[in-house]
Amino acid sequence: MAGVTGNASGALQASVNLTHEWLGEVKIDLVAPDGRTYALKATNGTDPGGTLSKTYTVDASASAANGTWKLLVADKSAGGTGTLNNWSLTFPSIESQSTYAIPDAGTLQAPIKLTGISGNAPKTLKVSLALTHDWLGEVKIDLVAPNGLVYAVKATNATDPGGTLDKVYTVDASASPIAGTWKLQVADKSAGGTGTLDDWALTF
Repeated sequence: MAGVTGNASGALQASVNLTHEWLGEVKIDLVAPDGRTYALKATNGTDPGGTLSKTYTVDASASAANGTWKLLVADKSAGGTGTLNNWSLTFPSIESQSTYAIPDAGTLQAPIKLTGISGNAPKTLKVSLALTHDWLGEVKIDLVAPNGLVYAVKATNATDPGGTLDKVYTVDASASPIAGTWKLQVADKSAGGTGTLDDWALTF
């Protein structure tokens, strides 16, 4: 991996496709660039031979994203062989496809729905947004999680003039599940100015 700033995702997805004569004797780990090992699959006494095609979700936020990641596949018992056909890493990201008007002295909620990802959100959830407003200082922004918890993103202040806000914020959303509908809540706290939410995205 190169060109990715900061740490890895709290919901890093490792997709694995392999065949083995006895899948139960196969142990799989993901090794990060810093040497940390994240368990994907343990051995067991029941899995027969065949094909394993699965995507695992791992909280790898303790490791830097950039560097060489390794999939460690260990055959823990004699008597069977196999082949690793392919594997990949995905840093999940989802973006809103709509533009929203920010009402004067009002509040909007722009939703993004996530499905198919288990577990909780990471401590380093990235919230990217682009908006314009006549007076940025009167804009308050929060992230509302699927379980109703509200995470502060931007507070109001008396100094920001009008213009464009294009920024990535980091939020500790680990108390909330990933799956469900997330909402970016943009509140104009004073009368006298309007704006537009042009784009926003979540990166896990």
